[in-house]
Amino acid sequence: MITLFLSLGIPLKGNPAPNHSPSFMEERAEDNSLKGEDFAFTDREFEYAKRESIYFMSRFNDGWLFITTLFHIENNLLNKWAIYTLIVEPDGTSHWVDHKIKPSDVKFEKDHLFISDGANTIKGRGGFYSIEYRMRDFSCNLNFKNILAPWKAGDGTEYLDKEGKIFEKRVVVSPWSEVSGYIKFNNRVLPVKGQGFGEKSLIVNPLTKIQPYMHSLKVFSSEDIPLDQRWYINLLDYFSHPEYDSKHLGRLFIGHKGQLVLNTSEYRLEVSDFIKDDNIPYEYPRSVSLFVSGEGYILEGEFKSEVLFNFTDVLKKIPFLLRPIVLLFVDRPIYFRSIGEFRGRIIGPDSEITPLLLSGSYEYVVVK
Repeated sequence: MITLFLSLGIPLKGNPAPNHSPSFMEERAEDNSLKGEDFAFTDREFEYAKRESIYFMSRFNDGWLFITTLFHIENNLLNKWAIYTLIVEPDGTSHWVDHKIKPSDVKFEKDHLFISDGANTIKGRGGFYSIEYRMRDFSCNLNFKNILAPWKAGDGTEYLDKEGKIFEKRVVVSPWSEVSGYIKFNNRVLPVKGQGFGEKSLIVNPLTKIQPYMHSLKVFSSEDIPLDQRWYINLLDYFSHPEYDSKHLGRLFIGHKGQLVLNTSEYRLEVSDFIKDDNIPYEYPRSVSLFVSGEGYILEGEFKSEVLFNFTDVLKKIPFLLRPIVLLFVDRPIYFRSIGEFRGRIIGPDSEITPLLLSGSYEYVVVK
């Protein structure tokens, strides 16, 4: 259970963020070369805790969500492999699936993305990826066909200390993709047709110094709209731990007509309309406002959460008497996940104004 909340995402900054200055995330995909090993898991050992994962999500069938992460956490005390999956219905009803993996069952390649425990496999290369899960109460076979090419910023690595022992490495393996296949759960077989995203990450740092806040937003045009008319916005906003100078590591990119039209870390982000539900002891924002200008485009708009479909405080799942001990070794992130709509407009290089109505998911994480 300790390892679960360390794997659910990276906690990031939740207060209003002013105009962010450029960072390593800003460089374009075509400026960098990717190797097969960039997509693969590693068996390297590090001085600090290693958190390595492959994450995929999809918005499909005009309102459903699929979110999954296969992750590995390793330090002197832990060697944990697991998969978590969320299936979310259009009304916000969510279904959570946990699957523990025996370390001895894990097989992975070192020159491309392939990782499996024999029954559950994520693999791919050349802009095509597949997820095949066969669990007791859940199975799926999903294909992600890239619309945008994979990319990484710079060499993909951001060092947070002078010695180079604490770092993050991110590769956007599937920036924007068409998703097809099926999901089976609760005696239902659900055909899937939608859009998606995937990212491979490797984070090495002390587990007591994870990032304090996060905002993650992924919104899409409807699948009913032809691809050459669709828009897609992807935001990941966070700062490093204060001990590592609270460095901004966020990114925002926009896809249109099957192309990456803007990729930057220079934008304005504001969150507001904080609320605390009766059954949740912490407040969370329901409004995310964005403004960005670059490469001939100007985007402005607001995402409004409609339904909170998941709240996770994994510390609550740990026996009460053990919680003080656990907090000596790890930070405590709180997760809020919601679905909603982004409304705004984008002005193109030709000064044409296009209204935007996009739908998708928002994740807010705060460390308590």
